[in-house]
Amino acid sequence: VYDLDDAVLHAGEGRRFEAMVRRADLVLAGNEFLAGEVLPTVVDTERYRPGPGKDGGPVTIGWSGSASTNRYLSELLARLSGWAPAAAFRILAVSDERPAGFFKYSKNFEFVPWSREREVELLQSFDVGLMPLDDTPWSRGKCGLKAILSQATGAPVVCSDVGVNGEVVENGATGYVVRSDEEWTARLAALVEDSALRRRMGEAGRRRVEERYSVRAVLPRLVAALEGIA
Repeated sequence: VYDLDDAVLHAGEGRRFEAMVRRADLVLAGNEFLAGEVLPTVVDTERYRPGPGKDGGPVTIGWSGSASTNRYLSELLARLSGWAPAAAFRILAVSDERPAGFFKYSKNFEFVPWSREREVELLQSFDVGLMPLDDTPWSRGKCGLKAILSQATGAPVVCSDVGVNGEVVENGATGYVVRSDEEWTARLAALVEDSALRRRMGEAGRRRVEERYSVRAVLPRLVAALEGIA
């Protein structure tokens, strides 16, 4: 069984990818860009669940990634430099490496190194989740895990309209799918300034993950696929 959730066919390993596919009895893909029949990326909704909430303080706009994806956040922050919504906010980056230029855009930024022990706690601290991407074949092959995780822990998501993001996030219901810098600032401001909107979208996002992107929801389809090659 060959399972992929990145566009490895565009990563300079074309011959290796073709050889692995030919040898597989079953190929599973995480989004429509990668395959015609999809088993989406899923999360354990018993582990990734909303936290107890917090009392006051600035609105936390959160991003979780890695050294290989830090650039998506850095590029977004550069474009949004000077953005100032009416409500107090901070941007929290959780990664295994500090994003380049992270602190030069504003004083409202905090970096926390990723660790498995604190991952859920940090995701639960997000009031709004971010998933910026550039529109490339590689990015279109991503499977929306960061948006799924934010929604699983009860945060609405603002994401780029790239690849599967528009399926993972229901635009206007569980967050916003945006196409321009103007949309980024308008949608983020709406969420930062309206706690009732954040709560409503966050609850809808949690339900969406439970219904579509949880282990419990997708496991029967995986079992059926595996039984089909037995």
